[in-house]
Amino acid sequence: MPPEYITQVMKFVNKTWGKDESREVTLEANPGTSACERFKEFRKAGINRLSLGVQSINPEELALLGRLHSGDEAVAAFKTARAAGFDNISLDLMYGIPGQSAASFIRSVEFCLNLSIEHLSAYTLSLEEGTPLARAAAKGELPAPDPDLTADQYESLIEIMCKAGFRHYELTNYACKERESRHNLTYWKRGAYLGVGVGSHSFDGEGCRWWNVKSTESYIQRLTNQKPAIEGQEELTEAQRLDEILYLGLRIQDGLSLAEARLCCRSLELEHLLKKGWMECINDRIRVNESKWLLLDEIIIRLRA
Repeated sequence: MPPEYITQVMKFVNKTWGKDESREVTLEANPGTSACERFKEFRKAGINRLSLGVQSINPEELALLGRLHSGDEAVAAFKTARAAGFDNISLDLMYGIPGQSAASFIRSVEFCLNLSIEHLSAYTLSLEEGTPLARAAAKGELPAPDPDLTADQYESLIEIMCKAGFRHYELTNYACKERESRHNLTYWKRGAYLGVGVGSHSFDGEGCRWWNVKSTESYIQRLTNQKPAIEGQEELTEAQRLDEILYLGLRIQDGLSLAEARLCCRSLELEHLLKKGWMECINDRIRVNESKWLLLDEIIIRLRA
């Protein structure tokens, strides 16, 4: 989206909900793209937080992922963003990449830290069925992801980021003080949000979700004819709502309140996991022990079985 469009969107937001200088407005961009050349314009338009998709600094890993930038271009994008006035920058990394060593991933993490970032998101690569990477792994052309190595990478990441003073506030996210991603926290805490644009999703904060049409042509036609762009919606059942509270709440360091835990969890299994050290109760909140976050799926199954 060009900066001038962002300006129009922000004018509408400020007119509708009031101007708020503390409002978080995030733009996602990839190093080496034309968007980086216009960071100053995006900042002037009202964007105050950037998320840059670095993924790796290893050329072979970047090529495998189909990324077009280099490590040098990632540094250039970051410096351009700083010069444009951005003081809240997040970088994305990936681990579990076929052929990636523990040392290679650590180099990428340290690369990001050396830039003095405010936030880091690190995701494990998922080989989705039907993708070129998945097909190559199935044919033996690429090594399949090693779950033990991935676990080691994750544990090393936690140690390095926490030692650097970052808060591991969510399963895949690390932030300096008060630099947590506010919009993502809204999703994880099941807050209400409004999706605007093609294929966007919205939530009322209770149990109703709806989504817009995925066709740009249909979206424009509906709005031109002053018709809703909504394609469908769903009402969550009580069981679905409790499942969401559980698995979203346990993704974040704040965890669940005692009241939420009583509603969502099997009490005997919860007690067992607390005694086992997989979970902990701190300040009347129930959360997964940081060292056991890799077992989150298993923990959720046990609690809701």
